[in-house]
Amino acid sequence: MKEKKGFFKYFSIEPLLDSLTAYLDAKVKLMKLELKEELSEIIIRITYIFILFVLAQMIVLFASLTLAAYINTRLDSRTLGFAIVGLIYASIFLILILLQKNIKLKSWLSNAISKILNTE
Repeated sequence: MKEKKGFFKYFSIEPLLDSLTAYLDAKVKLMKLELKEELSEIIIRITYIFILFVLAQMIVLFASLTLAAYINTRLDSRTLGFAIVGLIYASIFLILILLQKNIKLKSWLSNAISKILNTE
């Protein structure tokens, strides 16, 4: 190894490099932990929304079947209630298709989704 001369023989850069390397390693580990934490929060939110969506679908399904059966008994028919409920859903679908380009509806949905996802 080369011997340092003059003023620099009392100072070594190696401890500084070791400290810098240790700091960078710790910073990288911290960033990885923060990323894992954020990813796990996102996965939990998506799972929660998915479960709520499935439950809402089940509620709508059974409510629709109940409504169709009720209409069938009132109209003394076996199929007319199901047709009426189907027409109700078809009309809701067509209204949503026609309102698809409505800016207010899009902004309202965007705000609702961002509120759900950003619950911080």
